[in-house]
Amino acid sequence: MFHATIPVLILPILAAAPTLCSELAAATVKMEASTYAPLPPPSGQTLPSAPPPPRGSAPNIVYILADDLESDFKQDRLSFMPTLRTRLRERGASFPNAVVPQPQCGPSRASILQGRYPHNVGYIGNSDARSVAAYRAVENDTVGTWLTSAGYHTGKYVNRLEERPPSGWSYWGGLRKSSLMYYDAVQWDIAAGAANTPPPVLSRFGVHQADFLGAQAVEQMAVAVEAGKPFFVHITPAMPHGGKCYRGGSRRSSRNAGVAAARGRVLSATHARAEREQARTQRRADKQQAKRAAKRVRRASRRATRNAKEARHGDEDDEDDEDDEDEDALRPPCPTARNRHAFDHLFAMPHVPSYNRSTVGTIPPHIQTSRRFQPVDAQLEAAHDEMYRMRSASMLDMDDMLRTVLDGLDALGVAASTYVFYTSDNGYRLGEHMGQHGKGAPYLHDTRVPFYVRGPGVPPNLTLEHPVNLVDLTATIVDLAGAAPFRPASSPPLDGKSFAHALRAEPIPAAAWRNYSFSEMYKGEQTWLKLHFPLSNTTVHWWCSGAGSATRRVGTPEVFDLLLDEWQMRNLAGSPSAAHELERGTLAGNELVELALPLLAGMAACAGPTCNTAPRAAAAAMRREPLLDCYEYARRRSDASG
Repeated sequence: MFHATIPVLILPILAAAPTLCSELAAATVKMEASTYAPLPPPSGQTLPSAPPPPRGSAPNIVYILADDLESDFKQDRLSFMPTLRTRLRERGASFPNAVVPQPQCGPSRASILQGRYPHNVGYIGNSDARSVAAYRAVENDTVGTWLTSAGYHTGKYVNRLEERPPSGWSYWGGLRKSSLMYYDAVQWDIAAGAANTPPPVLSRFGVHQADFLGAQAVEQMAVAVEAGKPFFVHITPAMPHGGKCYRGGSRRSSRNAGVAAARGRVLSATHARAEREQARTQRRADKQQAKRAAKRVRRASRRATRNAKEARHGDEDDEDDEDDEDEDALRPPCPTARNRHAFDHLFAMPHVPSYNRSTVGTIPPHIQTSRRFQPVDAQLEAAHDEMYRMRSASMLDMDDMLRTVLDGLDALGVAASTYVFYTSDNGYRLGEHMGQHGKGAPYLHDTRVPFYVRGPGVPPNLTLEHPVNLVDLTATIVDLAGAAPFRPASSPPLDGKSFAHALRAEPIPAAAWRNYSFSEMYKGEQTWLKLHFPLSNTTVHWWCSGAGSATRRVGTPEVFDLLLDEWQMRNLAGSPSAAHELERGTLAGNELVELALPLLAGMAACAGPTCNTAPRAAAAAMRREPLLDCYEYARRRSDASG
């Protein structure tokens, strides 16, 4: 399986790689641009080179990417993350309408590296062999290599591809199949210009990711500052993705530590002390507490799943329902011992109006009756409560890591010249719309993510309504770094649009920038396309399977007025004659579907700048049912890879 992405920290530019959420890779960056090239450059491709930009002319960039972190729709996360609130949100801007290109770890992170939508990158599914092959074809042509050519210090990782480091990076620090082991990571330590034979590794046994990733980022920022180069640090920790504290016993963990020592790598004195102290006082308690919590959650969720299957009289699960972890079981993260019990006082997770309720009759029936969309019983509700407590505690660890990074910027004297971006690869649900847990649906709890930025010229406490997508962030980083001239002529055009001009005292208005965002999902019959119009409080979804609409023989539309229906419970594109109130559509809703279909079809096929100019499929093309292509595309790829 090609799994996920998570801890990554890479200094000079680490591009957080395509990922599947379960396996993470953490990387850090030391530098000297691209003297380590384990793979040859792409055939026929010559990258222009540039001297390092003069100090002060090119900004530093820190990009923190959480894993499976939804927008703050059911808790005021800023109230218990003081660093995020006082040193990022209050000193910069927030984008409350930010969405992801696809709410799934691997496709989202691959699109971030490429600055293109999944339908152009070709990485459309976790654990999909053809997606992995598609990314391998472009792994040496990413935002990281472009910034390297522009004179930045860079580094990078790619989940499940960490065994084959690509060229164009200065340091390779991916986690070796241990990205979801919070206290038991084994990390590559491949430095530019070093012998690296065999490739050395570092053992992070007994040290939590939140602690070593933050410290590692600061170490590498210091290297870049000493070299007089701007840096790009991409930090992608596991928090708050589900995972384990340790890999299953001290014997195996000790063996991994021995391998690291045998290869001549020694932990720094700081890490060694932390390992001894934390391992001695916390390991047994961590393992037992985490094991008990995980068992409680998994037992409840499996029991609920069995009940749902029995209620369906043994119906088979969706054929393409595999994600980056076992979907039958909830797995909580492993917070640090200092934060693990911070939310024990919370009896239950807050329930928004869509919890355990569905947009009745609108989700295609064969999807609504799948195991991912089932009523939440008391046992699963208890599992959700435990997950909520543990995920919240995990975000305290994230805040600790953020404090370490920001303190490092201050100590190095580069805070004023550094942009800091904070967001997530996708959202997450726990029972909303009867979606038992996970991501992958078109609703805002899966597609909308937190998004904050501070940096040179960014006014404090600024709220920007711009409907940004994470592919736009890639374009913005290229813009801020002045790296556009260093992209090879053979590189496909970026699908994203820079919002650098919005990060000013007098930002370009959202309506003048772009009034919509686009997201897509390719997962067999659960394939869909989505348009979000936040300035007019409207979302339009097209499930690419189902009974069809008034004018389409295949497909299921959904339209929501977010001003009156914040929780997306009444589908205005439903049937006007339906008996159930929530199934009744409106004439205006169905007319909006017909107006939106050409734009949905155009976006599903767009490439480059046209993605930002509301491309519409021609009327003649629409008569040939182009929206069938979104389902057929996913089905063909699924068949070929399976």
